[in-house]
Amino acid sequence: MNYQETAKGILSQVGGTGNITFMTNCATRLRLNFKDESKVDLEAVKKVPGVVGAVKKGGQYQII
Repeated sequence: MNYQETAKGILSQVGGTGNITFMTNCATRLRLNFKDESKVDLEAVKKVPGVVGAVKKGGQYQII
């Protein structure tokens, strides 16, 4: 798995680094908050190679 390509793919589907207001992670998830949620294409994020799933929960986007 190419983690750099996965990261680039995710960033391209969430509006880039400038759209991220908060980011953290746990053992299984990348947790993100955004300035403009209309720039986020959650279905496209799910199709990025290396991404197992993605959900919006409690106002936060979680990428598995």
